Amino acid sequence: MAQIGSNTELWNLALAAISPAARRCIEKSIDPAKLPPFQEFLLNAIETDAAAGKAGPLSALLLGGVVAAAIVDPSLLSLDDALRLARAAMRIDDGVDYKILTHVARPSREWPSGVPNAEIMRVLIVIDAISDCERLGLPLMKFARLNQPHLRSKAVKLLARATQNPRWAESILKDPNPRVRANVIDEIAAQLDAKAEPLLRRAARDPHPRVATAAMLGLCRLGDKSSRESLENLAAHGDDAHRRAAAWALGQLHRQAEAIPSTAVPHPTA
Repeated sequence: MAQIGSNTELWNLALAAISPAARRCIEKSIDPAKLPPFQEFLLNAIETDAAAGKAGPLSALLLGGVVAAAIVDPSLLSLDDALRLARAAMRIDDGVDYKILTHVARPSREWPSGVPNAEIMRVLIVIDAISDCERLGLPLMKFARLNQPHLRSKAVKLLARATQNPRWAESILKDPNPRVRANVIDEIAAQLDAKAEPLLRRAARDPHPRVATAAMLGLCRLGDKSSRESLENLAAHGDDAHRRAAAWALGQLHRQAEAIPSTAVPHPTA
């Protein structure tokens, strides 16, 4: 959704997301006859206090609802600015991730039919970027039950980060969608290291190339030479899908060896 043009409309949308008392307090800090540019005002207020290491009176009010509303609503901030705001806000309020999730699925909206898919994905992208998800297990459950595979797979990845539970992850490996299974493997491998090995070995036998190569990549990062050999064999002799997936996994290992972030290149079948 494109941002609406009127600065007054932006302010009205944002302030409508908070309590009347909080709205009155914020309105005392601005001149209603000369509203500052919404995005600039909000980012500056939060980033200034984030740099100072604590919330001030104004940012505390904004964190009461305006920040979550702006991060969730694409008409208020671009995704880049939403990520920028979320990162700054987490430095002065480590509960912002929870506020974002509960705002997008707030009781006044019918879930999930009343929430645009693009908005749900936007929130999951932001949470992925800013949160360890340690306290988000419960609110993430409703996202992990979504029917749309691209949304469910993203939510399941975050839930795997929250739970760090191999038994739960193993149950998700029965999901019919390979994207969901692969995202669980990626996250569990990253979170559990050697504890994930039994799960990775089972997933390496998955019939889908994305899932199997993700598991083999995780095993390679644990030092398993046979998995490296399997990837090299698939890259040379597998069918088209397995060759692409194996080449991607080997590229990730190469980048890791060169200390380049492994997330630099997306998986071709993601």
